[in-house]
Amino acid sequence: MARDEPVRDTNGPAEPTVSDDEQSEHSIIDRRSYLKLASATAIAAGVGTGAASAAEGDYEVIEARGQTITIGSGETWENKLIDLGSGNAISIIAKGTNWTVRNIGFRGTLGATGTAPRSGTVFGIADTGNGTSTLENIFWGRGNPDRPSNERPLLMWVDPDHSGHLDVRNVNFQHAGCNGIYGSAPAYNGNGGTIHIDGCYTHDNHHTGLRIGDNGCKISNSVIYKSGGRAANRGIWVWAGNSGGNATIENTHIITNGTGGGIVSRNSPSIEMDRVYTDDGSGTHGSPDPSVPENCPKSPEAAASGSVTSSPPSSGDNSAEFPENTLTVTGTGEPTKYFVEITEELVTDPNAGSLEAHDQIDGTSATGWVTTSSHVEQFRFAGDLHEVAFQQGSARVKVNGEAIDPDQYNGD
Repeated sequence: MARDEPVRDTNGPAEPTVSDDEQSEHSIIDRRSYLKLASATAIAAGVGTGAASAAEGDYEVIEARGQTITIGSGETWENKLIDLGSGNAISIIAKGTNWTVRNIGFRGTLGATGTAPRSGTVFGIADTGNGTSTLENIFWGRGNPDRPSNERPLLMWVDPDHSGHLDVRNVNFQHAGCNGIYGSAPAYNGNGGTIHIDGCYTHDNHHTGLRIGDNGCKISNSVIYKSGGRAANRGIWVWAGNSGGNATIENTHIITNGTGGGIVSRNSPSIEMDRVYTDDGSGTHGSPDPSVPENCPKSPEAAASGSVTSSPPSSGDNSAEFPENTLTVTGTGEPTKYFVEITEELVTDPNAGSLEAHDQIDGTSATGWVTTSSHVEQFRFAGDLHEVAFQQGSARVKVNGEAIDPDQYNGD
């Protein structure tokens, strides 16, 4: 059964990881050691071999305290809400063959120790028995966006020992550290295992959203989003492997907002693309859609309960808490600084997420930056729209879904 390992020394790194270019032999050894953290001392952690999902709302809350959870061959670990509090840590190691990890939600802020690549890894996974293992329906929220990018954790590391196949489905990772899903190592430096990433979403994962090899790995029906203010380098990074084959990317949307690359390669891998939408020309089509994939969880509770329709707990009806009118500012392809002013009340639209660090609301006015058509700022307001101005560039502005002429709102 899965095991809850003793708490590790919190003064040391949660786990050693490799540098951006993965050139250090020492780093590779450290990564391999990561999946061998489990000690002989163990406490039962409530895992079985059955495949049935828990009923909606039925999940176990686990308080993170620096422990390591281990899942072995044939085991299923599911329906957990992990409470990180304001800076605790946890590691989840799934190794062996034909294991399943699903319906896991994280809330709170992870405590990362040190500077990347030594700032922690949450999931360390591999199918080492040539079977098929599954990780699905995971939610990791925005965390602490003020923490420097190199001090955020790596969320998922696929060990070079991986020799089978991994299905990673409906995973929502936001504001990670080194990478969102790091699945390239088995292709070029390991046992050649494959991974299929399907229906997943990454948001501002620095420095790469998804990493795979060209040994039969695949990404489909996924969205990689980077906001205009983040310095993430790559949406998808494909590495050439030693096993032959190719990497497949299909029906996937990548938004860079003008920084870094949508699809980047290393050592000339073989890549097949079909319906890959990017805003930097690296795919097959333009106009990517930044929406979270339909079956991807959007809250910790939705993930833990196994319900994609669940929402975070609310103290009341959101429609009664926020102004009725909507205001959206959308980029047109060039860096644009905007200013909007309302006569009464102006707030962030709760359905559109938080504003970026460089955007702000000051009373009844707001300033911010937009770039491409995939970069949208959305507000709710009461009263009338009084002024729209651009310090540089231009943008499309809509009120309640209808386009307006900004020149008609000059503050007079």
